[in-house]
Amino acid sequence: MKKKDIIAWFIIFVIFGLLLSTNPWNVYGLCKFIKLWILKECINIWHNPIFSTFFVDKDGKFLWIGITSVLAIATLTFNAWDRRRQFNADLKSKSRIKWIENVRVAYSELVDNIMITDNDESRSKDVTKNVTLLSLYFGDDKLSDGHLNQIFGSDKLQHARKSVSDFCIIIDKNIISDDLTPVDECWKVVEKILVSNDNEGKNFILKRCFVDLGRQSEGYAGNDEERATLLKKINKVTEWLSLYLHLEWERAKRGE
Repeated sequence: MKKKDIIAWFIIFVIFGLLLSTNPWNVYGLCKFIKLWILKECINIWHNPIFSTFFVDKDGKFLWIGITSVLAIATLTFNAWDRRRQFNADLKSKSRIKWIENVRVAYSELVDNIMITDNDESRSKDVTKNVTLLSLYFGDDKLSDGHLNQIFGSDKLQHARKSVSDFCIIIDKNIISDDLTPVDECWKVVEKILVSNDNEGKNFILKRCFVDLGRQSEGYAGNDEERATLLKKINKVTEWLSLYLHLEWERAKRGE
């Protein structure tokens, strides 16, 4: 036993001893009441017709075989429930691990196809296929105000909500206007959500990050400036996706 555990138990015994010695809440009377109540309930159970039928013989003696049978049935029931619970946990875990593997493969193929310098029709089709596949893996989910409040605080909640909404409009409709939050500000808000230690609300953001990568690769000629810009964005999305998949892996290990 650790030293801190010994100290904790010592403090508990001291407090309990003080209560018994001072008897502030009539401890003795309370214990006596509990004892009589337990005794009364035991007598009522003993004379219960159902209990008497299964656990008392004709001579009024207790039948141990009855309680043994009940325990056996309870054990079988618990084991069956536990096996079913474990089966469901294993199934969820395997499904999540398979999903993680599929996402990694699809994203790796997307990056490989994006970085190909030949801007031909075949490359464009492969990029579109990878983006579509990743979009299917990451369906839209809800980003609650509670989660936004936890990340940004109540004073910036409205701004964060609008920035996320405008980010989706900018990616989905490929437009920029004065009514929308500036693109750089949208990405700052989105990044803060994506690096949070919770995957709530990240699906629909990551899906649009993949779309943005695919769009950025259009017309890519492979010169140094374009390559540096594209690699910078790829590295950021890879970082966000890695954190997302790490959290999903932790859920898989817990059977969630």
